[in-house]
Amino acid sequence: MTPVALPGEGESRLNDFIEWAYLSGVEENRLRDFRRVATDLLTLADGGRVNESHILKLIDAHSEGPAGKAAVSLIEDVGEQILRYQVARKSSGVSSTPAPQPMAPMPNAPSRPHRGSTSQPFVPRPEERVAGELRPPVAISTASETPVPAVVSFATGSAPPQPPGSSSQSTQPASQPASQSVPPVAKNPSGPLLVASPQPDRSTRRSATLFRCFRCKVMVESDPSGACPRCGTPAPKMQSSTATPVVGAPSQRWLVASGAIVALAVVAAVIAPRLLERLHHPSEPVGGEFRSQHLGVRMLFPDDWRHLREGDRAPAANLDALADVFADPLSVRSSRFFRGSPGSPDAELYLVVGARAPALSDAALATWAKGAIDRPEKLADPVRELTGVADLRVFQCVFAGAVPHGGLRCTAASAHTAAVVYVWARGNVNLALFLSEAGPEDALAESGELVGGVDTGT
Repeated sequence: MTPVALPGEGESRLNDFIEWAYLSGVEENRLRDFRRVATDLLTLADGGRVNESHILKLIDAHSEGPAGKAAVSLIEDVGEQILRYQVARKSSGVSSTPAPQPMAPMPNAPSRPHRGSTSQPFVPRPEERVAGELRPPVAISTASETPVPAVVSFATGSAPPQPPGSSSQSTQPASQPASQSVPPVAKNPSGPLLVASPQPDRSTRRSATLFRCFRCKVMVESDPSGACPRCGTPAPKMQSSTATPVVGAPSQRWLVASGAIVALAVVAAVIAPRLLERLHHPSEPVGGEFRSQHLGVRMLFPDDWRHLREGDRAPAANLDALADVFADPLSVRSSRFFRGSPGSPDAELYLVVGARAPALSDAALATWAKGAIDRPEKLADPVRELTGVADLRVFQCVFAGAVPHGGLRCTAASAHTAAVVYVWARGNVNLALFLSEAGPEDALAESGELVGGVDTGT
């Protein structure tokens, strides 16, 4: 932005604006930039008033430069200040533009009536003024009289001023009621006729109301009688009423209530059975390390497993095929663990612990396991009685070092549920029955981890 010298009145306007901006709060270190931008705007205005088109034109000229963003911000700031400056100077009566010089009359030009000098203030027509610009001037009176405020009226049909020395009472036209009187006219030699209306009684005076006149098509302030000061159209009455809350239609309320009832019913149908089942079959979580005082063992479980308290019992069973490994049926204890809900678990583990027979050595256990491998179905009955799983069937058994604790492992099934049976002797005799809704391979892998985490001591 290269500053350009402004000729004549332009330089005085620029200096006046810079001084006004400084007094308006602009920092002193920004005045040089303000002067540079203001010079360009005044140059674009060519001696006239700066408007938005000049600001936008200067922004377009500098927005593509290397410092376009900063330049645009500065131009917007200076442009806004210049617009405020021009409005302030206009409202205070100080012209921000120099008055144009009158043109010399051309020779042989026809004579024209005198229209007044350019220094005379311009008064717009009534339809070009808004209510905010109407201000009551002071009527001109003699030096001995106190100035009386008068209200300016631009209504069509205002009476002309009366000649000096004539009576204040004038003959009214036949169409005008006798109760109405023509208000006095204020003398204003340099402008239009100013009709002074009498002051209303303060006891009946109403505050002015800003409204849009439907006839004049502009916003006006109502006169003391509550009408348009131009055409006399009364102001519209503001109707007030008590706000009532909006209530939904009965059908909508019924739909909302029905939806809430259905949602509660669904939640109750899903949660209530589980809560009742938990109340009828109390259990406790066993995730991590769990020590069973009932069995006298330590076990490791995943986090989602629970211990069914009512499953701790001393089963009375006819051991038959297991009579060679258990010392006494009265020493047998059993516990039940599950994952899911007690009534329909995803997986179950029945663990039975009993005293070891005195004559049961490792060699005798291997001999017994070999007989169970040859006749696996003989294990089904004692396992049913010890665990309570009535429909258990045993299919095939193995006895090898890969089996947890080096014991016997048999594949089985209960109805359509995969099952695995483990028997080993470490200090006591332990029997484990694992049931799972998963497939046989998954049941075999999960049961091996659970049985491997059982520590019965040596």
